Amino acid sequence: MAKPSYFLDPDLQFHFKNTIGWGRIIPLYEELSESFTAEAALGMYSDTLKELGALAANELEETARASDETGSQLENGVVTYPEGVSRALEAYKRAGALAVTVGKKYDGMGMPGVIHMLNLEMMAKADPAFMTVYAFYA
Repeated sequence: MAKPSYFLDPDLQFHFKNTIGWGRIIPLYEELSESFTAEAALGMYSDTLKELGALAANELEETARASDETGSQLENGVVTYPEGVSRALEAYKRAGALAVTVGKKYDGMGMPGVIHMLNLEMMAKADPAFMTVYAFYA
């Protein structure tokens, strides 16, 4: 059974809704118009974080212990991640999460850095070791 998204955590919701200066941030990242408003952008950010939070809750948390027990291996100059880490990296890659802050003109999501930071927060809750691996790539 799927666990709820970590983004639904009351602390994260409070900060997302109350402490981030979205009014100043959104126009720096989005081309706003009558059909795409700041509210729509905020909804898009929220939906993205819900999906990323679900990945953390359902992909990372499930494999964190086994990944820690197995650990990464260095052999002949090549690092091999535990199966759970490799699988989670692929899931985040498929979700486009390795390019959250990469500009849209480069096929990234082009989202503000604060989205990346909230994503890292959710990852750290599920698997702090994976969060450091992800941060290396993203």
